[in-house]
Amino acid sequence: MSDPRDDEFTAFVVDHGRALLRTACLVTGDRGQVMDTLPDRGDGDLFADRHAEGDELRRALLQLSPRMRAAVVLRYFDDLSEADTAAAMGCSRSTVNNHVSRGLAALRSLLAPGAETLAPRSRP
Repeated sequence: MSDPRDDEFTAFVVDHGRALLRTACLVTGDRGQVMDTLPDRGDGDLFADRHAEGDELRRALLQLSPRMRAAVVLRYFDDLSEADTAAAMGCSRSTVNNHVSRGLAALRSLLAPGAETLAPRSRP
C-alpha cells in the first residue's frame, strides 16, 4: 500500500524541483546535484557571457558567510518575505535584514567593475 504523503511529496518536487535545485546550489555553492535534463546550450557568446556572469555571481556568493549567503539567496533568489526568511533561518527579522544588508554590500564590492578576480573561499 502506498502512503499518500509519498504522492504529495513527489508532486511537490515535480512542481518545485528547479527552484529547489537552484536554491540548494546557491546556498551550498555545490553544483554537483543530479539533473534529469541538461539546459539548452544557447548560441556562442551569449551563452558564454551568461555562464560567466552566473559563475561570477556564484563565486561572489561563496565569499559571504553561510548565514549571509542564505539570507540573500532566500530573500532575492527565492523571493521570500523577511518573516519567511527569518522563519527558515531560525532567527529574527532584524537579523535577516542585517545579514542581507551586509551581504548585498559585500556583493556590490565583489562584483564592481575592476574588483579583484574572485576565487572560491576555502571551506573548513
